[in-house]
This record gives sequence, structure tokens and C-alpha cells, in this order.
Amino acid sequence: MKILAIGAHFDDAEIGCGATIKQHSDRGDEIHLVVFNPENERSGSSEVRLIEQQTSLNKLCVPIENLRLIDSLDEDNRYEHMIAALDSYKADIIFLPWGNDSHQHHRRVSNLGRAALRKRNITGFYYYSGSSIDFQANVYNEIDHYFKSSLLKSFSSQIKNKSLNIDLIMDYNKYCGSVISDSDYIYAEPFHVNRMIYPL
Repeated sequence: MKILAIGAHFDDAEIGCGATIKQHSDRGDEIHLVVFNPENERSGSSEVRLIEQQTSLNKLCVPIENLRLIDSLDEDNRYEHMIAALDSYKADIIFLPWGNDSHQHHRRVSNLGRAALRKRNITGFYYYSGSSIDFQANVYNEIDHYFKSSLLKSFSSQIKNKSLNIDLIMDYNKYCGSVISDSDYIYAEPFHVNRMIYPL
């Protein structure tokens, strides 16, 4: 199975679906990560953030060559080229940010991913970005919260400048765990499934 996770920035996919990606990696699925707007330096050096992304990929057991950086979300005339880049993966599953978001880059990447989902044989899972608005989860995946916390710690520059609050993300994953279990020790990543084939 080929898995494609897309994010507007370094760390987006890890926040929303990092532990789920690791489960796919552990079972031998082919994982690819596309990060748009990698040159954005509003929350820190792009060079530092790329190194942090490489650290995360090592933890996910995803080869560095499976990371693709697509620059400049602000150039409208490249929109079709960016969609074509996503199409080229021929993914079975795409993880993408929820469309209703307070961050304009997250919204735009969500639209790009949704365009790629026009292919009828692709299942899309929208993830919670940390700034998603009115996120409507209808699928929950139980995760290893120790791994998720360790994965997010890869992005130390974002933690230092308070762009990433691990406690908030883990608290939300714990709440999602409570939706599917009575146990206090279950954590889950929430998703909104776009379309999938019923697994009979």
C-alpha cells in the first residue's frame, strides 16, 4: 500500500497523523511525505526545520528520499503543477489537513489534497492540524502515545518558540482515546474520512 501525507509546513503531518504513519511504516507500507512552503521562516530557520524533519523521518523509518519539498504556495499559476505532483504518487491513501483552518496555508494544502482525491480509488483522511476549526472526526486510530510525544519532540525549534505545544496535542489525542475506550490510557489520532471502500 502506498501512503501519501501532505502538510503545509514541517511538522504538520506529524501533529495530525504521525503515529498512524508509523503504524503503516511498521507493516511495510510505502510512505511518502510532501511538505509545501518549506522556505517559510515565520516560525524559524528553514534549514533548522529541515534537519528536524529529517530527525522525524528517521523515527518514522521513512527514507529521506521519500520526502518532497514543493516551494511557494503563493504562486497561483503553479496550482495545477502542484496537483499533478500529488497525482504522480498514485497513492492508495492520502492524509491531508482539514479544510476549515485558521491558517491560510493549511486551507490551501487541504484544497490541493482534495483535488488529488478526485481519483475514485484513493481514500482520503483529513487530520487535525492544531489550528483546525470545527474538526469533525468520524474515524479514530489508537496510537502509541509515547512514540507520538517522542516524534513531536523532533521539532525542538517549534517547541522553543511555542509554535508547537506537545501537551495540547497529546491532551487532544487522549480525549480522542476516551471517545473509543473507557480506559484512561488509550490515545487516538482522529480523522475525517473522505471516501473509502467498505472493508468486507
